Amino acid sequence: LFKINEALDNENYEKAIKLLKKEIKINKANADIHNLLGFAYRKNNNYKLSLISYKRALKIDPSHLRTHNYIGITYIKMGNLNESKKHLQKLKMLCNSLCEEYKTLNTELRNAIKKENK
Repeated sequence: LFKINEALDNENYEKAIKLLKKEIKINKANADIHNLLGFAYRKNNNYKLSLISYKRALKIDPSHLRTHNYIGITYIKMGNLNESKKHLQKLKMLCNSLCEEYKTLNTELRNAIKKENK
């Protein structure tokens, strides 16, 4: 996992995607790996594959906080604020609005709504 994190830290998303795909073949039921793959795809502006990876992560672990945060951000980037709001509500349920993931997505969503209303 060190090489994966190193590639992500260096914003080398193509390399991270290749490494994560290899890791998933070994460890299919790991929500963290699917979440990281979704993250790498999102950072590489491939929102469609990003959503597929996030949805797989949530199938494995429906209460994965970081995945709800990241999928919500992806929906914002795609202009789908309603889907993002659903994940914000899920985070609110999971952590009573106290976790960092809720706060981050809430801020991103509020900023997107402000932009939309200008």
